[in-house]
Amino acid sequence: EAPTYLPNMSRREEEKEVETTHNYEDNMDKYWTIDFGPSATEMTLIFDPRCKTEDGYDYLRIYKDDTKTSFYGENKYTGGRNGGSHNWPSLENRPHLHIPAGRCILYFHSDGGGNDWGFKVTAKATIDDSQFPPPVPRTRAEMRFKTLRWFAVRTAHALLRAESRAFHAAFSRLTAPLLA
Repeated sequence: EAPTYLPNMSRREEEKEVETTHNYEDNMDKYWTIDFGPSATEMTLIFDPRCKTEDGYDYLRIYKDDTKTSFYGENKYTGGRNGGSHNWPSLENRPHLHIPAGRCILYFHSDGGGNDWGFKVTAKATIDDSQFPPPVPRTRAEMRFKTLRWFAVRTAHALLRAESRAFHAAFSRLTAPLLA
């Protein structure tokens, strides 16, 4: 019975930042995609304490996918301009926003007047990577065959890179016993 090999597991932290210009422009409709790939199953969005927009008119929405029909958290993250009310995560003892996926789409909208600093968010995800070793040959004969095949391919590649006269001489020596 062939031995079983477990995958090589590794874990790493990754961060991405998304932000508007500061101060943001009027009449913005901008999308950003945060994508940590299929190995990430969740992320945390940490908002900068300077996040401020015109309450109710300029806002950030965090969509679940490209259909843009459902969102994470609140419908709109907005406010804070001139010390007014706001609902930004991570500010004033509010928790960071937890996203149970490795991908989301941020959408920022501003109207035609009254703007402020905007937003800045740092997305953090833990990526679990796994690499499987190549399959183990089932028998010694299969191992010998694979080793011989590897050696033959490597030798042929080296001969093809060499001058054609050298290749011809080597090829003749290899095939002479077969033609006799």
